[in-house]
Amino acid sequence: LLLERLDNPAVDKYYATDSLSLPSEILEHPKYVSVTSKELIAKAIFNTYYRLSISQLFALDKEKSYR
Repeated sequence: LLLERLDNPAVDKYYATDSLSLPSEILEHPKYVSVTSKELIAKAIFNTYYRLSISQLFALDKEKSYR
């Protein structure tokens, strides 16, 4: 799972994006941030395509073995 930052970097909002569906040149773009911590996941809670709840995100965190 990646978090796609909105075009305005000053806005602390992210969209969840399925990393498997994106080509590597897009994944390397700075607007995409890999989910590697619960803190970063928390930033996306209210601004995701999938509207994941906190409990769903933490369950996903354990399921996918994110650090």
